[in-house]
Amino acid sequence: MKKSLAKLCLILVVFPMIAPIFAQAQSNSEPARQITVLADFSDRGQFEVENRLFLALEKLNLGNPNVVNTGQADGQALLKRWNLKPQDLPVLALTGAPDEESAPVLLWYWRVESVPAAIQALRAEMGLETQTALPVIRAADFSPKGVPLQAGQTVKLMLQGTSGCTATAEVGGAQNISLFEMESGLYQGEYTVQADDRTDAGITLKLTADSGTSVSRFVGHVLLQGFQAPNLQSIREVSPGEWLLTGTAPPNSLVSVEAMVTQTLIFKFRTKLDFQGSADANGQFQLRANTQDNVAGSTGNFTATATLGEATETVVQRLKFQGQPRTFQPHHPNNFDFTPWSLAGRWFHFNKPVNIRVRGFDTVVIRNEHGQETTMVVVQPNRLVSRNGQLSGRVNGDTIMWNNGTMWRRTFR
Repeated sequence: MKKSLAKLCLILVVFPMIAPIFAQAQSNSEPARQITVLADFSDRGQFEVENRLFLALEKLNLGNPNVVNTGQADGQALLKRWNLKPQDLPVLALTGAPDEESAPVLLWYWRVESVPAAIQALRAEMGLETQTALPVIRAADFSPKGVPLQAGQTVKLMLQGTSGCTATAEVGGAQNISLFEMESGLYQGEYTVQADDRTDAGITLKLTADSGTSVSRFVGHVLLQGFQAPNLQSIREVSPGEWLLTGTAPPNSLVSVEAMVTQTLIFKFRTKLDFQGSADANGQFQLRANTQDNVAGSTGNFTATATLGEATETVVQRLKFQGQPRTFQPHHPNNFDFTPWSLAGRWFHFNKPVNIRVRGFDTVVIRNEHGQETTMVVVQPNRLVSRNGQLSGRVNGDTIMWNNGTMWRRTFR
């Protein structure tokens, strides 16, 4: 009984002495920390950084961060209270309040210049991991610049920084493009433009240490045109009857061109030429085709198609054939009067009108009473032969005897 009374007296004496200490310790304990992001939403750059920070913070599974728009009055008041300036923004911070009625206090903050670096610093501050030194990018660049690139061409990438890291790049929508460490701290790589790359692509280089920490640097834009249709430049005669077609197309692509030529000299008719070949590594091509028709000075419709893998593009252009027109010799020494022009005009078959018209220097088109037409070659001294050889005729003055047994006459009978 005496011992119990003694303990009670001791408690009554000691408790009033230590109670203020407990209360002070409780009041001085650090308030619960709240992750806070401060940015001026009227600044597009800060707004984009805030979005990237929010997505990165979600992955930490630490609850939703408190986002403060410093472009508004309450946000400006917080900046002033925490002794921060607009040039400090955007800011990633830890804030807290001793109780619900007190205004939040700034416990820690980080000026965000790199989102990965800010997240790394926050994790270290919260004791989630030991802060590791970030890799350093000393220089980063790409080439070529200022010129559009087509499918098959390459973007050269270079990064110089901390050695022993992993270097990657983003070019437009293409991600995780590998750069290789060619020598200590020097990383190089390239990206080959794809057929569907049609964009003004931003280029970002990234350096990641073995610890997982990383830094990035945006280096510029490059215009990617993807797979483009050929561009024909000129068509010229390099030898009698031989024509050279030049132009550009996606590097290493197959190029085929069909030319329909409209004669515009003494008469008007059409000739078809086919060009086949490929563009070189620089996208240049030279294709050749031959024709016996005199097309110099005429204008043609060119349908050009470029193919690379499964990609294909077609374009139609008009070009003038650059060459010296050949002088026409209307009469043959074997038969002075036997020419396409001597045959041209109306004929009769069983008193029904038929027709012959000039198509070329040595060709005519015959049209029967049914409207059917056939191209015939004028063969000295007095024969007409179709191109497939199935129809032929022998001219004797004002009559043509055909091999199918029919006869055409110049006069009506």
